[in-house]
Amino acid sequence: MIRKSEKPLQQVINRVIEGSLLINKQEVELGAVYAQEHFEGPLLPNCRSPQYKELKLPKCTLKLNSGDCYIRMLNHVIVKVRNIVTCLNQKVIIGQEILEKQPFFTHHVIPQIWEYF
Repeated sequence: MIRKSEKPLQQVINRVIEGSLLINKQEVELGAVYAQEHFEGPLLPNCRSPQYKELKLPKCTLKLNSGDCYIRMLNHVIVKVRNIVTCLNQKVIIGQEILEKQPFFTHHVIPQIWEYF
């Protein structure tokens, strides 16, 4: 844990903090890894902790506080992820549908990418 002989107490504290920033609990469900446990998000009835700020999937990562919190459903609905929680012993995403959508591009674009916002 200690890398140098100087300031050993500070180094131990730094290693403990670094350890707490790592993924504490990982559940592998179809390649999904839940990370950054928290306790301040919105909950629905029958939902409880643990809550997570990050869901890592094989091809993408969903986060609560960034541009990585938006997903497009199969029916083309855009949803903002508000929380990742445990509901009735299953991990679920609490999301909010985006009702007012505006095109990402303001100029003419290639038709193959029209569906992206």
